[in-house]
Amino acid sequence: MPSVLAIVSKAVFEKEARGLGAGDVWPTALYASQNKGLASLGGDGDLYLVTVRPPATLCLVAVLERPKLGKDGWRAKPNTVAIREIDALLGQFQFAGGAPLPRDTSKLGMSLQTPRVLTDADVALLRTGKSSAKSAPAKSQPAKSAPPKTAIAAPSKSFAGKGDLASAQRALAEGDLETGLAGLLAVWRTSPSAELAAAIRKVSDAGRVDVPHIGGKKKANEAWNAAAVRARELEKPAILDRLADAGAKDGMARLDLVARWLPDPRVDELVVKLLESPPFTSTGAHPFFTRMFLHAKQFSDPSLLPRLEAADKKLAALTSNMEYHRTKLAKLLAEVKPRLAALPSGPPLALEVAAPAGARELDQLLAAVYADPASDEPRQIYADALAERDDPRGEFITLQLRLASAPDAALKKREKELLDAHGAQWLGPLAQFVKFPVFERGFLAEARIEYRLPERKQHLAGLPIWSTVRTFHGPAAIGLHPVMKSLRELGFDAVEDSEHAADLLTKTSRPIEKLWIRLPDSTEAMLAETKALPALRELTVNHGYYPAQRTWLGKLATASPLARRLDMLGIDTEVSADAGWWQELVPSLTTSRIPRVELEVRPSGFHPQIYKLHRGATGYERAELTIGPTVKSSGWSGTLIGNALAILRSLPALRELDATLRKNVDPADRTRFTREVGKLKLARVAIS
Repeated sequence: MPSVLAIVSKAVFEKEARGLGAGDVWPTALYASQNKGLASLGGDGDLYLVTVRPPATLCLVAVLERPKLGKDGWRAKPNTVAIREIDALLGQFQFAGGAPLPRDTSKLGMSLQTPRVLTDADVALLRTGKSSAKSAPAKSQPAKSAPPKTAIAAPSKSFAGKGDLASAQRALAEGDLETGLAGLLAVWRTSPSAELAAAIRKVSDAGRVDVPHIGGKKKANEAWNAAAVRARELEKPAILDRLADAGAKDGMARLDLVARWLPDPRVDELVVKLLESPPFTSTGAHPFFTRMFLHAKQFSDPSLLPRLEAADKKLAALTSNMEYHRTKLAKLLAEVKPRLAALPSGPPLALEVAAPAGARELDQLLAAVYADPASDEPRQIYADALAERDDPRGEFITLQLRLASAPDAALKKREKELLDAHGAQWLGPLAQFVKFPVFERGFLAEARIEYRLPERKQHLAGLPIWSTVRTFHGPAAIGLHPVMKSLRELGFDAVEDSEHAADLLTKTSRPIEKLWIRLPDSTEAMLAETKALPALRELTVNHGYYPAQRTWLGKLATASPLARRLDMLGIDTEVSADAGWWQELVPSLTTSRIPRVELEVRPSGFHPQIYKLHRGATGYERAELTIGPTVKSSGWSGTLIGNALAILRSLPALRELDATLRKNVDPADRTRFTREVGKLKLARVAIS
């Protein structure tokens, strides 16, 4: 019967052969598989087991001689063949089926999912490490005999560590980050410590390799899964960052793939991040978190224990019901805390991590971009340096610089492809937090961060990556930091971030041109009287609108220092159901010199109505309206149409009207609106 070559998953090998390296014997006696491709073994063939070890190295790890099929898989006497690399043999295998192995070792794992029937020459090659001139039947080695010395390769740096910290440190000092990281993780499996976790993260960050994303839900999921199966150690952080970008159902399968990497402090950190900021909050996502907590029982990083404990307070502060998560978290802590607390401290690690070739030069060029974000020249120099290293960001920066001056459909298509594939990596430390990012001239230009987890502002404030951002909505601790050299538009919630309101409204001399601000009562007068913000031209205020507050809004529109230089004043607010609020504001607006006033009002909190007024020589001469109920059969149609007519009648200088009536306006109210507008004798009317 012929012999067969089959793959052992990296997770299974690293779990069962923990600490073993080249030259060691893995005494396994079982290949737990029922794959039909193994049927050709019969009772006489041998089973040659291989795996792919970092960095993408094919290794022979065991030979099961004449295994027998049982309920749990194929069993034989314990293996006696030593582990060794066989990359050099890749192009020499013939296989009975004729299909060769790919020379790209990153694809080996997938290729070997189907067992390969070996020729006699292949068997000789595996046994001796040399090709056979004759295709004579190969005889199995006696169970207790060692393989010929020619079959044992020298220990590889891929196996730098059977707990060999010194070898890992040497590899790192030489700039071989992949090998060094693999060595540190090998030590981790037997001796986890806070010190070692910090070292692993340091190396992972220094040598991080992006894994391109593929657009389209199905293709993206398939690409992520394939990347996770064949991942090298330096690719794993990028893969972990994207685990939750699929739905909860696909996320469960992703969790299972990632669990094969355990124990790994980077997977532990992912668990903490998913608890600190849950990507799914509906009850339908509970199975995802059940699976996550199941795998989290292997939690091994003592340095993350404080964050794991603090996650309960963060969950309690969320608006969604997090009782399910908190209950599961409490059970997890009860299980892992005693074990983690009992771990001894590791030895001090003075790691010398040599930067990859050219990395220091790239860092200097990137720093030049951040130092002068207004200039295109440093960006292009950085792009050229990246392109020389075949880094796709070089192409992206050059492409966006071209698009900034000349639109091009083909370039726009390529721009999207590059962003889909690499955008998350280019966001760096912001990837988990930024919503709706926009890149311009190759760098982040627009970003939004939610207030839900306030500690983010301490964690993210001052990062150099912010220096190119011109539009930011989020905590003022980030937005008003000096690193924000390019900032021109700020969205700021003074209710959530009150400690920075006074600084913004009384001291800021930054060239902020557009400001959206939600105000608490305490800052009304401050905004109306401020002489700060010298470059401000557009201001939108979100505020509760009650009788006591109408006076200061009128002052803001007419007599404030801001009113004399604003091009646009926006008011975003809730109002009473009738039009009385407008009647009291009109006298102020008739004397306002602000060229444009935009109102988004929600009567009793429902159905936002939009009014845009444009000033001419005699007052607000043109109005743009979007009015009517936002849902069908709401009962609001008549009231909202009546309010709009009252507002139009109170604008003495009105000459032009563009009105959009929502589809939920009753036909009778639509007719009434058209009829009453006709009585105003306007120069131009457009109603849709």
